[in-house]
Amino acid sequence: DLISSVAQSVLGTQVVEYGEQQINLAPPWRRVTMNEIVSEVTGLDISSYGTVEEAKEAARAAGVPDVDKCKSLGELLNHCFEEKCEGTLVQPTFVTDYPVENSPLAKPHRDPSYKGIVERF
Repeated sequence: DLISSVAQSVLGTQVVEYGEQQINLAPPWRRVTMNEIVSEVTGLDISSYGTVEEAKEAARAAGVPDVDKCKSLGELLNHCFEEKCEGTLVQPTFVTDYPVENSPLAKPHRDPSYKGIVERF
């Protein structure tokens, strides 16, 4: 609420223009897991693959470049996010549930079934 209230107080609106885009700062802001946004943009559900090699093959087919350098599903998930999703996020969005490979010092996910995922946004 802080950002939207400051925008309202200073600009008189919660909608700002950035280049050709209109950004709506009014809450609530979207919350989405990294795996959900990758799935939404690419059609890949990285968590559904049994091996890194299977996931890499699917990522290649989805047009994700340079997947060979990824050594784990977590690295591949983050790579897909950076290559295909990050640039599509225009409206304020909290991306949650990052792979531990990218944030080794972050708090492990509170749900033990989310193996290899940390709570970060």
